[in-house]
Parts: sequence; structure tokens; C-alpha cells
Amino acid sequence: MPVFKRRTAAEPVEVDAAELAASGKGRPTPSRKDAEAARQARVKAPRGTKEAKQQARTQQAESRSARRAGLMAGDERYLPARDQGPVRAYVRDFIDCRRRVGELILPGALVVIVLGFIPAFAAYTYLAFYLVLLAVLIDAALVRIRLKRQLKIRFPDESTGGTTFYAVMRSLQIRRMRVPKPRVKVGQPL
Repeated sequence: MPVFKRRTAAEPVEVDAAELAASGKGRPTPSRKDAEAARQARVKAPRGTKEAKQQARTQQAESRSARRAGLMAGDERYLPARDQGPVRAYVRDFIDCRRRVGELILPGALVVIVLGFIPAFAAYTYLAFYLVLLAVLIDAALVRIRLKRQLKIRFPDESTGGTTFYAVMRSLQIRRMRVPKPRVKVGQPL
């Protein structure tokens, strides 16, 4: 029985290009030289502690920027625990779909501080600030009533604890500074 014998050429197998692309790779195999260089670049350890610290800092900065971008976009994976879930997402949308009086608190406080130094305006600015504060409290009470009603309708089986405080605190923030960014525009129905 011959060990080394000439075999007949196998028939060429036709491979569909779409099937090849769907199977996964879709790119040419890198040369050994390129693959080894890429592997060594990934594995390459820093020469000293200074370079190690610099590498760690750059990796942490990249990680932080990716998490920050995800948070600002409202990606559920990057949200803190207090902002996660469909109930909290609805509360954010409920607050963001309207302008609220609470948005005037911070600019109003700044105006009161500046005009408080002028004796002619001091009494009026404090009175105006107290009126805005009273309007905020009334708005917070109305938000609580409307929000509780909507949450009972939309999420009857889920826990809605802490949503009032969450909603009021979000309504006190200036719209541009809210995190995560508002998904709905002002006046858009929910």
C-alpha cells in the first residue's frame, strides 16, 4: 500500500460572496508580521511607573468620557440607580414636556442677590422672590397630584416611591442643565 500517492485534484467549491460575508469575517487575513505587531502593541507594558500612571490616566479619562456621553444621551446602562427604570424615565418626560415655575428659582435668586445691594430695590426684590417661591410650592403640589394620577394609570403594578421628590428636584433645575438631557420638547404630548 503506497503511502505517498498522487491524489486527484478536488473539484473547486463555489462559495457565494453573500454567504461568506454573512459568515462573519468580511476582511482579508492580516499577515503574520502585522498580527504580531498589533498583538505586541496591545500587550506592550509601560517601561516605568510614570508611563504606567500616564496610561492609567488616559484609560480612565476615556472611560469617564464614554460614561458621561452615555449619561447625557440617557443610555440606561450609564444612568445612576436613582434615574433607572421606566417609571423614572416617564417622570423625567412628564417634567420636561412643560415649562415649570421652578426653573425661575436659580435665576431669581441671582437677581435677588444682585438687586439686594441696591437699597431702593431691596424690599421689592425680596417680595418678588417670595412670590416666586410661593408659586414654586403651588406648582410642586400640582405636579405631585397630576404625576401620582398618571403613574397610577400608566404603572399600576410598579413601585412609585420617591417619584414626587425626584420630579420636584428635576423641575427646579434649569432645563439646559438637566442630566440626563430632556428627551421631549416643550409642549410635546406624552
